[in-house]
Amino acid sequence: MKVVTRNGQPFQATITDCADSSHWADYYKSGKPAPGGPRGRQRIVAQLQPFDGVWKVTYLVVDKEGTC
Repeated sequence: MKVVTRNGQPFQATITDCADSSHWADYYKSGKPAPGGPRGRQRIVAQLQPFDGVWKVTYLVVDKEGTC
């Protein structure tokens, strides 16, 4: 995790991680299974900022499968 500070106070953090979607399934709103795309490990990048003492995601990128 990389934390950027301003006047000694953190105001943004960038987190890079890897998610494994190989066992995920897609469903229609009705609850019936839907055909899914390719599954696998994918890089996740999130930027967070504190709001009223709570860190919240302000930007999220989920890369295509096979990126990590």
